[in-house]
Amino acid sequence: KFEFGYDADGNVMLIDEIASGKWIENPDCASAILSPDPAHRGILILEDGSYALKRIDVIFSVLQGQFGEDGAIQGLCEMSHIPYVGNGIFSSAVCRSKAMTHSLLSSAGIPVANWVSVSQQNLSRLEHEYDRIESQLDYPVYVKPSESDQSIASGIANNREELSQLVKRAFTQDGTVLVEEYVQGREFRIGVFGYDPPFAS
Repeated sequence: KFEFGYDADGNVMLIDEIASGKWIENPDCASAILSPDPAHRGILILEDGSYALKRIDVIFSVLQGQFGEDGAIQGLCEMSHIPYVGNGIFSSAVCRSKAMTHSLLSSAGIPVANWVSVSQQNLSRLEHEYDRIESQLDYPVYVKPSESDQSIASGIANNREELSQLVKRAFTQDGTVLVEEYVQGREFRIGVFGYDPPFAS
């Protein structure tokens, strides 16, 4: 068993010790590449100017956010012919986009909170977009980036001024913003297992 991770710049490194959370500062972390070549079925680690191959039996991805949850690492695993735990490429990509998830759930007849999405293409006509939102949703509304985990860019708007502030803040994290009717309740995080049929924890 060994661990590797991405830093903020997207560099991949082999990790000697992850529990402290300070692995990124460890000078012993080695540069590494998950090889897309199925002949390798492993990770190439840079050691003394040359790469050494470590074979991988299975990948258990605990990466969060971009690259970890959007189908990118899953696609690399598929190219490498390395088995991995968790969602596949399509479901990862779809679920990473809250707007796409809402669209697919709605079209399948699965109830979701009423919602409106705003694209960055409409930055020059946001007042019109606010009119459209207010014609479809009542305050309070919940505003969040479609593909970001940054909670600082999400929040509840009770009027147009707050809506404007939150939409602009959300656009700093993503090119699509989701505005939903506010639903007060409890949040549950569950695991879904299996294939036919799946079951929830």
